[in-house]
Amino acid sequence: MFDPLNEPDPNPEIGPGLHPTSSRVDLHGYFKTILANRHYVIAASLLVAACVIAVDNVATVMTWHVPVPFSDEWIQLPGMIGLHDAGFPAGRVLSYLWAQHNEHRIVVPRIIYLMDMTLFGYRGYFPIVCIFVFQLLLAGMLAWLFVGKRRYSWETFLLVSLALVAAFNLVQWENFASTFQTSFVGCFAFSVAALVLYAKHALTGRALYLWCTILFAMLASLSLASGLFVWIVLALLAFLVHSKRYRHSLFFVGVFLAFMSLYVHGYTSPPYHANPVDSLIHHPLKVFDYLTVWLGNVAGTVFAARLLGLMALLALLVVMAYLTLDKDRSRRVEIYTLLAICLLVVLSGLVTSLARINFGLDQAMASRYATPALILWVSLLGCLLLLALDSGPPLDVGIIVGFILVAFVGLLFRSDYATTALVSFQNRQFQTYLAMVTGLYKVRPELLASPFPPPLQILDKVDLLKSHNISSFSAAETSPLKIGGTFPPRSMQRTDSCKGHVDAVSPTGQDTYQVTGWAWDEGSSTYPEWVVLVKDGNIVGLGKPGIQRPDVYAVVPSVKKRRVGWQGIAGGSSGMGAQNIEAYVSTRSGHYCRF
Repeated sequence: MFDPLNEPDPNPEIGPGLHPTSSRVDLHGYFKTILANRHYVIAASLLVAACVIAVDNVATVMTWHVPVPFSDEWIQLPGMIGLHDAGFPAGRVLSYLWAQHNEHRIVVPRIIYLMDMTLFGYRGYFPIVCIFVFQLLLAGMLAWLFVGKRRYSWETFLLVSLALVAAFNLVQWENFASTFQTSFVGCFAFSVAALVLYAKHALTGRALYLWCTILFAMLASLSLASGLFVWIVLALLAFLVHSKRYRHSLFFVGVFLAFMSLYVHGYTSPPYHANPVDSLIHHPLKVFDYLTVWLGNVAGTVFAARLLGLMALLALLVVMAYLTLDKDRSRRVEIYTLLAICLLVVLSGLVTSLARINFGLDQAMASRYATPALILWVSLLGCLLLLALDSGPPLDVGIIVGFILVAFVGLLFRSDYATTALVSFQNRQFQTYLAMVTGLYKVRPELLASPFPPPLQILDKVDLLKSHNISSFSAAETSPLKIGGTFPPRSMQRTDSCKGHVDAVSPTGQDTYQVTGWAWDEGSSTYPEWVVLVKDGNIVGLGKPGIQRPDVYAVVPSVKKRRVGWQGIAGGSSGMGAQNIEAYVSTRSGHYCRF
């Protein structure tokens, strides 16, 4: 059923350069092989699909990004703006970068935030781009590791496809929607890069790979507390696969101890976190339960996540037990590296569990934790497949391939659900954005509850953003659709190729209204970027499409997508209603259309 492993006499029709040991690549023969082998065709098709899905998910996130700080970002604002106003004095900058945040030292993320504020008006697009670059680094490093083991096998296509889909899957939407998650995503991407580069150093002896290993490990340690563990895992990997095991292992342990001494200097435990020592001694079962749910986070429910996490731990134990009999580890450097990545994720989950069991299991299901969980499962499946290809019968290879295909399809289904969650989150962010630019947050501070649950604590920070014309108050965000301005602007051109309806205008507070409806831009065959709400020629509110409206999709033939519903916010005197408010479609191309 499956191609034999390492055939000594490959089919001459395959062409030269396709054998795993060949130093030259015959692209003509390579593509000829793909087309002639059904396994290659399927695997290559999945790889192409993975690329398309990744691009589509990136486009979705960028389209729905709203320039409103979220959660812990608000805490960083006064310090960053203070540095900017003072001209970035070196001493204060270093102190700010190293300052503790919760249990972390987030030096690298803070550098990114300062760059975003200084160069891009703190609109959040630059950190989001960095997050996707980190994910691309993650997928690229895993692909490099897989390809290095079986360069031209169709199984490699499967692994790379799964890694790509996992890296850009929207099940981890919180890490894509919140710019503060540069710390979380960056830590794991840098850690994986460090481990893969060390594997390449062990295989080739090139010093450049070792120096890059140290660089990425330092970046991981300066992004999140979990990044400290990469030094311990590197020490273990060096001991297992490198000829200079003692020298390298001791070096990595020494760097870990040096980082730890710096980390704990002036460190204070967050008062709202559980005590790790107390958790380990008095609540070991709760810690283990949290860990299993954390590792199986992508399953969607607590029960399924617990089961998936248990399966992952059991599989890791079986693989490690099997490899204890391995007498020639140099043949399986890639496999040990994948195990090291799995170990890093488990250690990170364990430390998270020790400090956060008081938050409950629902917190372990947070979408941001899907990133390390996905890394664990891709690495584990890759490890199992490489082991099966090395020594297992074709049936074992087929079983692992089946698991990979199930994981691939399962992530597609989970991504669809996650897209809805992402859009819902960004809709709430958009309501906050509108409240900020219209000034309604001053009379109704509860409108700021979405980005920061105690909204009264960030009123002064909103004023900071406004006084410095950044984030939501950047000129690039408030123009040309500025609340209170006339509509349409002279720079826009009218078109009649749209449909839509204002369904309801509901008062939500003093001079504040929630407006809902649907809209469709027939000119571009999609839902519009904005819905502009106008009364008496002046803009009184904005709406953001993207809400599922299957009822409209079913009865309006020209509507080709379900996400045509929109929700907006408007401000104005009493008496505003659907009968006296005008709604317009506004597009990036500079066109408007009344519906």
